[in-house]
Amino acid sequence: MKLNYEEILKKAAFFAIRIFAVTAVISAVSCRALPAAADDGKTDYQQGFPVSITGDIYGQIKVADIDRDGKNEMIFGASDGMVHIVGADGKEKRFGLWPKQTGGPILSSVAVSDKGKSKVIAGSLDGKVYCMDLYGKTEWTYDTKGNTAFSSPQLCEGPDGKLKTYIGSNSGRVVRLDDEGNVEWQTNVGAPVSAPVKVLDIDNKNKADVVVRDTSGKVSVYRDGQLKTNWPQSFGSNTGYWPFEVNVVDIDKDGRSEIISQTTLPYSVKVLDSDGNTKISQPLPAESHSQVRMVDIDKDGELDMVLTYTHADNKGAFIDVRNQKGQSLSGWPRKIGRYIKSVPQIADVDGDGEPDFIFTSFNDETKEKAGYVNVLTARGDQVPGFPKYIGKTYCTPTVADIDGDGRLDIIVAGGVGLTAPQLHVFKAPAAAPIKMLVLGTQYENY
Repeated sequence: MKLNYEEILKKAAFFAIRIFAVTAVISAVSCRALPAAADDGKTDYQQGFPVSITGDIYGQIKVADIDRDGKNEMIFGASDGMVHIVGADGKEKRFGLWPKQTGGPILSSVAVSDKGKSKVIAGSLDGKVYCMDLYGKTEWTYDTKGNTAFSSPQLCEGPDGKLKTYIGSNSGRVVRLDDEGNVEWQTNVGAPVSAPVKVLDIDNKNKADVVVRDTSGKVSVYRDGQLKTNWPQSFGSNTGYWPFEVNVVDIDKDGRSEIISQTTLPYSVKVLDSDGNTKISQPLPAESHSQVRMVDIDKDGELDMVLTYTHADNKGAFIDVRNQKGQSLSGWPRKIGRYIKSVPQIADVDGDGEPDFIFTSFNDETKEKAGYVNVLTARGDQVPGFPKYIGKTYCTPTVADIDGDGRLDIIVAGGVGLTAPQLHVFKAPAAAPIKMLVLGTQYENY
């Protein structure tokens, strides 16, 4: 039996559109702090949280000093179609045109630059990409001729020193835009693109490559808009609309990056080299969508795979940490709930010098019990004080020092479907600055 992720997505999009329709009328409603959700009685919220937002948050929350006041803010899009900026005190920023209304619900993460000229870039279900300046004024828009769903825009510096925007669409279009929104190159992969593209130099030739996985199951690699030799390659059959986000990492330290992703039935994780050759293929016990993380957990000098998967029956969702030979490390796999959509964040939360796994999971309960953020040690043990119940959640956590107090903050969205407030910030024992053990598109600000 196969998990009906497409049905989940349809419901999410339907609910997002309903919220968008309502909040287009009541967009002046501000976010407000609510009482803490009940969990283990030891909840340590940042003062002013949780807060309610006028829409659900599906993308990862970004952190930056967008208004140049010396303090970090949280920036995110929501199903109300707006881009929101919330301060460390839980109050929504309302200078200029913020919160900024776009033409449709926003399900993906926004891209943020607080270097040089501040800008926020968001993709909307109306099919357009919006670039907003420091004050929320629209600098430019670009129509992808489809919708971007969970395909978050990516900001990368070009050889001219200027930021380029890369994004894919369910129209099949993949495009690179300059800092004024003009098309520098575009292509069509022939199938919808529902996951973020990856932009980096995979073969160490000092040129940006764009790695794209589409819903037909194939992965393509482009340079300057041209398909590279030996690509595309297949990662299985048609994936449906729910995204499979690839990771691109030099797993063997030879100076050339590998492409890591999962397959549909028969479930597996595959690793291809930069020339498209299969280096690793390992079976998985159930369906897996979240990006595979690569990090040296057991400190043996080799990167390990951090995998998530969800069974279609009541066996539930699991995190597994295995080496490149396919052997699970001690303490893994670990059952973590009923479903998992998020990508585990990896950082030292409890201050013991060892990596911890921060993730969200959801279930079939109601109200705040419908989902939680949890933390496990490198050996799969429960970190005291967790989980924290936050309502239904699909969101990858963000780890940062949001208020500059020298302590780590865990920032996470919950409350999908009015199950709880939407924005949660928890204090953690570990001191900042933190050592991020895993880098990727989700963590580009840290």
